[in-house]
Amino acid sequence: MYPAPMGAITGLYAATSPELKQGDSGRYFIPWARAGTPDKGTQDLDLALKLWDFLEEDVKRKGF
Repeated sequence: MYPAPMGAITGLYAATSPELKQGDSGRYFIPWARAGTPDKGTQDLDLALKLWDFLEEDVKRKGF
């Protein structure tokens, strides 16, 4: 188990590092402050849209 502040390191690095430039926007970072490659399945736009539609309908059913 890691201390809670460790959870902020990657986001803070991506937001404030002078090493990163505007061209790095949209890159995928993994703990702790390292560039990574997302899993192939997480880049499936059709699946993402299906999930979005499902969640949107679920929220409506719950009355939110």
